[in-house]
Amino acid sequence: MNFNMAYGNFTFPVNPKSFTVSANRNINVSNSPFVGTILQDNGMNPRIVTGGGIFHGSTAQSNFNSLWQLFSQGGCRTLLIPSGHEFTAVFTSLKMVGEAGPDLIKYAFEFIEIQPGKYIS
Repeated sequence: MNFNMAYGNFTFPVNPKSFTVSANRNINVSNSPFVGTILQDNGMNPRIVTGGGIFHGSTAQSNFNSLWQLFSQGGCRTLLIPSGHEFTAVFTSLKMVGEAGPDLIKYAFEFIEIQPGKYIS
């Protein structure tokens, strides 16, 4: 099932052309005499969602403005990605990319997941 991407009260009219969800673990590597390499797993790092797309048509500018306003407000909100997974995230980057044309705005974004109990506004 495919969902329209949404952040807070903004639903993307068309899903972004591309998006990537990155996840990794926080692993410390150290060396100890006579033992060798030691790995320490400190848990998951927050997921990072990046991507971009195009707003087009007569609502292109108003869609970008609504997204910009949400970005400018800061804070954390629920992020729903097209696969249907949702989690709380902070909107960390919004860019207008390339040349805007009539009724066409290309954009790029980044969101970082908020892990429970680990957000200070």
